[in-house]
Amino acid sequence: MCSAIGIRETAHYVTRYESNEKDLLQGARFDDAILQGTYRVDIHHDEDNGITFKDLNGAMHTHYGKGAKVIHGNWRKDLGLDDNYSRYYQVPFSMLVQDKIKNLIPAGRMMHADAPAFGALRVMINTNQMGEAAGVGAYLAVNQSKSIQDISGTEVRKLLAKGGSAL
Repeated sequence: MCSAIGIRETAHYVTRYESNEKDLLQGARFDDAILQGTYRVDIHHDEDNGITFKDLNGAMHTHYGKGAKVIHGNWRKDLGLDDNYSRYYQVPFSMLVQDKIKNLIPAGRMMHADAPAFGALRVMINTNQMGEAAGVGAYLAVNQSKSIQDISGTEVRKLLAKGGSAL
């Protein structure tokens, strides 16, 4: 399985915000959100060839091998959380801002995320939103004669919404 030998994940840039499983699954909100997603968290196990899927509503399914054993659970109940769950997750603009190389915008699958968050954010609909936000950020940087590191994430979000993005 490709994910077990490291092909699924390669280089990740360190940015101001590292996306993480808890923030996604528990619906953390950000004033500078540039992405709203619903794709489940999928965690590929290194040790036993299993895959665990976690949905925002708490449903959890772990599959071991094609057509083999499946274990069902509820991660929200395991954490003592109620049924009042978020219908989507967000990621802030600061996930696209790194401080090592001026004006480099790492948008896409090189994102700064822990393994479970990467499993949710790596899908095309989410990477499309990251790319759009990177483009808007670059536009603002050029128009304001600033570096991407000095652009306001809330301003990026406002321009995304003005352009029709559902933020």
